[in-house]
Amino acid sequence: MAGDAIFNAIHALAPHEAKLELFQVHAVTRATDAQAEVSVRLSENGNIVAGKGADPDTLSPRRAPMSQL
Repeated sequence: MAGDAIFNAIHALAPHEAKLELFQVHAVTRATDAQAEVSVRLSENGNIVAGKGADPDTLSPRRAPMSQL
């Protein structure tokens, strides 16, 4: 899963104890310039944080986990 790979790469650079609970990517629009919406949920020590973002850059899902850490 792309979300796991991204999250693991971030963990290697910035060690943490957070667990990736949810990583979803949905197309908001269609065509070659489709906008993607990303939802991320992380948990650590009983705390849960969630984030959502949209971007015309289809590689934007890489930024979502980083913003939560």
